Amino acid sequence: ILFPYLGKVLIGSTDIRVDDPDQVRCEEDEQRYILQSLAFVFPSIKVSDDQIVFRFAGVRPLPASEDSFTGRIPRDHFCEFVEPAGHLPATLCMIGGKWTTFRSFGALAADMALKRL
Repeated sequence: ILFPYLGKVLIGSTDIRVDDPDQVRCEEDEQRYILQSLAFVFPSIKVSDDQIVFRFAGVRPLPASEDSFTGRIPRDHFCEFVEPAGHLPATLCMIGGKWTTFRSFGALAADMALKRL
């Protein structure tokens, strides 16, 4: 996936299952994989490591699944409220989604939060 972003290009992404979102980083092997994929699809576009100005990683909160291949987990998005427990407040959990559905996902979350308020 490629997006123009602030005069540069944002390229991604991989789909690696993670157990601890706080430990997620864009590692060298992922960067190589993304650049190799780009070269396969667009052989005339050459990107070298010294042209990369930033790497980042994020975690897509997919629905719970026993499937070992993350590509088979549905990307539909939905929101659920987790009711208050003890000293913890109610939490709106946003699950699933893709970059291409962020507007409808945001509208769904905003509508649910406003209705609740």
